[in-house]
Amino acid sequence: MLTAAAVYWILHALNFTVQIRNVCVLLAPWFASNTSLVTYFFTKEVSDSPSAGLIGAAMIAIVPGTLYLCN
Repeated sequence: MLTAAAVYWILHALNFTVQIRNVCVLLAPWFASNTSLVTYFFTKEVSDSPSAGLIGAAMIAIVPGTLYLCN
């Protein structure tokens, strides 16, 4: 919630009129996509294989949804 509020205040300081609800809703997918990109590049760097990077990014993209269903 603190991050969403900070993004909301920054956007309003830059004269972007958004609702806090929209910031809260769109912040989670933005962080998830960034996590997948970071995982791809990190795995690619460690293993020197682009396919390993894709597998790592796919796993990080799928696992949170699976964990949500198990709870």
